[in-house]
Amino acid sequence: MRSCLLVLMEGTPPGFDITELRQRIHELEEVAEVTDLHVWCMSESKPILIAHVVVCERLGMDTAPALAAVQRLAKEYGIFHSTVQVAICSTPSAH
Repeated sequence: MRSCLLVLMEGTPPGFDITELRQRIHELEEVAEVTDLHVWCMSESKPILIAHVVVCERLGMDTAPALAAVQRLAKEYGIFHSTVQVAICSTPSAH
């Protein structure tokens, strides 16, 4: 019953440390900022991630490296599916 409610309420998987994941994404060389991050259960064994990250213009207009880096990290955390939106900022970050 509890797992059914978790899925229906789109809750974060039990024991999943979203704060740690946000920090790890922010530490990626390709990422300047994590502006939005959600992880929830599609089913008991299929966590889903949606993220919005910002990359600096210094990396050029190619957002593919940041997308690939976030998706690799999501796989490390056992994420079944991830959707990542990547935006480009023109102001340097303190990253």
